[in-house]
Amino acid sequence: MKKFLILLVVIFIPCMMIHGQAPMLVIDTTLNALMTALGIDQVIAFGQMLADNITQISNTVQLIETTKNNFELAMKNWETAVDIRNWDDFMDWYNRQLYLERKANEAYDNINVTIGKKKYHISQIEPSAFDETYLQYWENEFTEEQRREMWMGLGLTPANYAYVQPYRKRASEITSTRLSTSHHFSVVSSRN
Repeated sequence: MKKFLILLVVIFIPCMMIHGQAPMLVIDTTLNALMTALGIDQVIAFGQMLADNITQISNTVQLIETTKNNFELAMKNWETAVDIRNWDDFMDWYNRQLYLERKANEAYDNINVTIGKKKYHISQIEPSAFDETYLQYWENEFTEEQRREMWMGLGLTPANYAYVQPYRKRASEITSTRLSTSHHFSVVSSRN
């Protein structure tokens, strides 16, 4: 808790001095720095990704059920072939059969899944996509693009995101300067 308060003071006070007339920018800059320092931004983005995947899984299950129903209808239509009495009956049956098979194939062709940033047909999912997207997620550094996507997912508009970036960058520079200075003082005082 002590480190958190020190981090808050190191970030918040210089930001207030720079942006005295812009309290929302101070709050935003402080919040962004805390989220980055504590890794909360990655947790939020990962949660957003999981929520999107749950919705996608639900949609995929519905598409699979639709495909299954269409194939069942096509198979049932074969059973009605015995009711064909003349050429018109045959053409009605044949058109219906082709229509049902076409609908089943279209439904199957539309079963796509997005894993990470790649889109796969259900029959072409690569196992490495799960590893890269979910297992190695925490090993990689969080990129600025991922942060942008996270903030957009939380509802921040692109214009406002662009507006706060210079302030966030400046606060980050101040924080790193202050932290390196305080580290230098602690090294010097530990030598005495």
